[in-house]
Amino acid sequence: MRALLSILTFCISFIALVTAEEQAARRVDVFLAPGQSSAEALPILEMLGFVPSGSVTDGSLLTGKATDKVIEALSASKLVSRIAVGPVVAAAPRVKPAQYKVRLRYYIEADRTRHALEFRRMLAALQAAGFVKDKGLEQEELYDEPISGVLPAAGVKQLLKAPYLQTALLVPEGTELPDGNTPVFVSMELTNRPGVTRQQELRNATLAMLKRLGWIPSHGHDHRDHSRLLGWLPANQLESVLLAKTGREPTSRRNLQIDMALPSSANPFDVNGWVLVNVTVTYKPTELHDELLASLETLGFEPAQNGESQEGLTGIFRGRLPTRTLARARALDGVLKVDVEPGTAIERITPVLAIEVLPEPEGSQPPAVAEEAAGEPGFSKLSPDLRKYLAEVGENVAKPIRVEVVLRGTPGEFDENWRESVDNLRGALGIEGRLGPLVTGLVRPTDIKLLAERDEVSSIRLPQMARPLVLPPFDPSKPAELPVDFAPLGRQANGTGDLAALPRRRSPQRAAVLDSDFRGYAQFVGKGLPKKTQLLDFTPERSPQLQADPVVGDPDGIGNGTRLALALMATAPADELVLIRINPESPYMLEQVVRGVEGRGWRSEATALREDELRREHGRLDEERAQLRGRRRLVLNNFGEDEDARAARDAYFQAQRDFDAREQDFKARQARFVKLVTQAESLKDLNTVLIGLRWEDGHPVLPGTGLGNRYLGLHRGDASAPLPKASWIQAIPRSEAATWHGIFRDLDNDAAMDFHSRADAGSRQKDLTFLAWKPHAWHGAKAPEKVVWQELPAGAVIQATLQWQEVHSPHWKQDRGQDHYRQPLAPLRLVILKQRDPHGKTALPGDAYEVVARSPAWVDRVENDRRTATYEISARFQVPEGGGRYAVRIEGAAPESTLPPGTAALPNAQRAELKPLLKLDVIDPAHRAEGQVVLETPTAAKR
Repeated sequence: MRALLSILTFCISFIALVTAEEQAARRVDVFLAPGQSSAEALPILEMLGFVPSGSVTDGSLLTGKATDKVIEALSASKLVSRIAVGPVVAAAPRVKPAQYKVRLRYYIEADRTRHALEFRRMLAALQAAGFVKDKGLEQEELYDEPISGVLPAAGVKQLLKAPYLQTALLVPEGTELPDGNTPVFVSMELTNRPGVTRQQELRNATLAMLKRLGWIPSHGHDHRDHSRLLGWLPANQLESVLLAKTGREPTSRRNLQIDMALPSSANPFDVNGWVLVNVTVTYKPTELHDELLASLETLGFEPAQNGESQEGLTGIFRGRLPTRTLARARALDGVLKVDVEPGTAIERITPVLAIEVLPEPEGSQPPAVAEEAAGEPGFSKLSPDLRKYLAEVGENVAKPIRVEVVLRGTPGEFDENWRESVDNLRGALGIEGRLGPLVTGLVRPTDIKLLAERDEVSSIRLPQMARPLVLPPFDPSKPAELPVDFAPLGRQANGTGDLAALPRRRSPQRAAVLDSDFRGYAQFVGKGLPKKTQLLDFTPERSPQLQADPVVGDPDGIGNGTRLALALMATAPADELVLIRINPESPYMLEQVVRGVEGRGWRSEATALREDELRREHGRLDEERAQLRGRRRLVLNNFGEDEDARAARDAYFQAQRDFDAREQDFKARQARFVKLVTQAESLKDLNTVLIGLRWEDGHPVLPGTGLGNRYLGLHRGDASAPLPKASWIQAIPRSEAATWHGIFRDLDNDAAMDFHSRADAGSRQKDLTFLAWKPHAWHGAKAPEKVVWQELPAGAVIQATLQWQEVHSPHWKQDRGQDHYRQPLAPLRLVILKQRDPHGKTALPGDAYEVVARSPAWVDRVENDRRTATYEISARFQVPEGGGRYAVRIEGAAPESTLPPGTAALPNAQRAELKPLLKLDVIDPAHRAEGQVVLETPTAAKR
């Protein structure tokens, strides 16, 4: 019945579509609404013009193609939650080679007569797959030498099923392999001999083996349940993998095979493979000792180290022997017996079944090796951006720079012990303020590493700026209509509220807006803003001259703070409005505003620093004034007209003028300081404070850990208590954020987090989440609300940030001498991948990706308390000309226990779930104003 109703609902759309003129079809991914079945939804979507591609699973993702009109109709369907639109479908399908040049290695264990028969049987199977063999050696059917030929692409799967085949090397016809160690892009299919339960063990062992040959893995590819590898191998090692040995001599051992222990339940004599068991060979001591050992080795015997001994009148050989030659070994002359040690069997496996060479576009290069953590004392505590800055300007620059110092712990309001670590370098670090564990101040580059070596210092970084809200162009007729939601500060996770209901109603109604940009507010005073509107600028405290921060942006524009104020006054009018301007790089100012609202004044470290500078300057001026008075008496009492007397008088008068100018400047600074301190009185008894800034980068943003009242309530001893005196409201972007938050799961143990279940992932890899682009509605976006674009726009700068909290052992946290948890237990890493051929124009597989960015080895610990610590990493990239399709991968593993690395833990030691938070944002202002990056899969945002 539901299907019939849906059909009737969209009949009009269907009729319009079938009569529309032909349009170019685009590749689309259609994500079904929760609870919808693909089997039921597909027929309805097909009636709307959707053309599926491939087989349809029972998941929530349908892949296919559709025209622009069809996309519009699909977006109107209640069956659909999102449509990710790709490029126009290429006229020609993905390029595939017509045939391959093939080299095959096989192994037939038989006598000469049977070997020839089995060779012909194998050759018949190969020919059935379309294989045309090149002319080989004379009597090649008697030997196990590799054979070569050509094979149509359609016959690859059948060829790999041929009996006795060990490894096949497939090179597309017309492709010439490079010389030497030039990397070649290849896809390797692994044998499935170990079975499903041990396939990953085989893959890991194969990777370790290939690494010795120069293997470079391709990130993000689909390993197909650990049966496939994708990456680069030196051209001169392809033959080694084919022959399963690095030695070139015909007699050299196949040392590129893998030994896997057989399960204890398996009978080694029932396994159809190359199985070896540990044996003890007892023989008669004769002069034919060497001949006997040679005979055993021809049967595959591998002597153990120091495996020879003599017991009485008999000799002993110990080592490994294939089960299939055990009977023949017992029949050798001189052998008394061969004893098998139970439970010691191994199977020797040739892991690589097929190697396919994948031609790459000219100029392609393998990814660079990932950066390792720096080992220099203190250096590992410096953020990458700070290290880069020091490398550019040099460490001997005398001018102090502003940094943020993250402390090892969070001091209480009256705890001053933290100063011993960061203030011992008196004169080197000028502290401006502290919020929680974050200290902002000025430090000379020469002292940064010394500061980093302090035990209480967790990390040092450049200031992290609050992100401004993205607002549409100003419409004076609709000042209250902003794409912004509002919520009580610190309770954003509980949902947003109606702005009209959030302000505290009390007469007289005094409201405030806290932001960094109040351009153009004066023109609205009395015309949208109350007549009693004043601007309080607290940014001068960061300047030794007590000058306000310069205005950024068009001077004639309307700042975000002004627009929030207009929206607040249009929704909840007030008798008086206070515009509070603070610096977006100074989150400690937020706490000072709280102090001011509570009537406790503005007492930041920066204010104390400016006061101290004025006091010292006042002393210098007093001293200089006294000196000038004495100098004045001497000069004016000298009435001589000689050149020296005139020069002395001129020098004095110039010195006096310079002094007067400095004194006037000092008095102006003094006046600005008094204004700065006294204006905080206007903050007292505010009813409502609307905050337009959000600090996220470098700050705890996990649910329940935001800046909010987490640190602002510390002075009352309860960080979770709501702030008194006023209603504190946070402005939150209404636009959908590219955010994923869920439990870290890695069900296939491939050291990469699963974003989706296999059903939700559809045809994608479940350890990738793809990014998409959604233009802002006010920026000329004509696409329906449900539509996003798979390719990101050229020039956009995107930042991915990952934050997670770990549970740690309180016992080890008490060790003040060593910081056991400076590095996380979970060594997570962000990898940004770009699909190399999203349009299907080359022979590259769809899961071939280019690494465009990685998070550095440095991890920022943004918060640390008695039982937990919060860590953050980030990666940034710019979309090149032509755009592209991108995905995010989180590599690593969840911690096995709460104890520090290297500490012995019990098998059932305490563990805690890891719930990382992934956030993506547009960094460059131009593209930030045009649209936003979102997650292509709507269900990826929650799990």
